[in-house]
Amino acid sequence: MRALRIAAPLVALLAMSGALAAQSPGAIPLDPSLAEGGARPRDLLRLLFEPYAHAIASLGIWSLLTIALIPLSIAGKARALSDSGHPVRDYADPMYRRHRALQNSMEITGPFLAATLAAILAGAAPFWVNLLVSVFVLARIATAVVHVATENQGLRSATWAVGMLCLAVLAVMAVIAAFTL
Repeated sequence: MRALRIAAPLVALLAMSGALAAQSPGAIPLDPSLAEGGARPRDLLRLLFEPYAHAIASLGIWSLLTIALIPLSIAGKARALSDSGHPVRDYADPMYRRHRALQNSMEITGPFLAATLAAILAGAAPFWVNLLVSVFVLARIATAVVHVATENQGLRSATWAVGMLCLAVLAVMAVIAAFTL
């Protein structure tokens, strides 16, 4: 039963590929009902992923945040550079703080994507997935603003901790959902 629950999204994607193939002349669809006017690929995707709309939108927002930090991180001149060409660690230096804001977002992108996609694909509770991912993105936006605009390390650590807690709970939910009925 667990294997069926985990494989359900893959089966739906295979069915969708059959619908796409049915639109190509001479192709043999995987599911004949789809070729006969059944569900469209967009309908199948909506059925699978609509409950996670906030989480999916948050992935896009996260991308935009990281993209916005790239030019910000190279604007201006650092007070001092290390041998590697990066700003020397000095939170009084706005260039260093902007650089760290980008590096911090890049460092957490992998775990964020992994936990979010695992939770969605394992079928974890959509309400909690959406809530946790949305709070994570808000906390990370706050972390970036605090990084760039202030030297307040306590506030930066607090916003970072909120984001990390959201990711930890999300990852645990994904694992539990993958191994429960």
